[in-house]
Amino acid sequence: MAENAQSPMIISLIGDFIEDDSKYVVEGRNTCTGTDQDKLISNLKTIQDYLCSFEAQGLTIVNISATTFPQTLDWLHGYLLQCIEHGVSAATPNIGNPSKVELGSKSE
Repeated sequence: MAENAQSPMIISLIGDFIEDDSKYVVEGRNTCTGTDQDKLISNLKTIQDYLCSFEAQGLTIVNISATTFPQTLDWLHGYLLQCIEHGVSAATPNIGNPSKVELGSKSE
């Protein structure tokens, strides 16, 4: 490995779909009907709630909605660029102090 090689950067994000969009995605991609589909949506909601509970430990939760997806995508792009900039700045202290990354925990 080269002397100046950077360590990998892991940026954790949890996507929080609103319930109506979750139903729409399941209906469009799944062959289940009726009770099976309701159970699948319920299970997905349980998993999503569990993952979103990690917000208190510092994970970033991003609200994702079909109606605001372009804005969410723009926010994600900016957030990832800031995380990368912060990580690169922190890894190379001779450049100067890394800028503080100030982002909300949820996107609107």
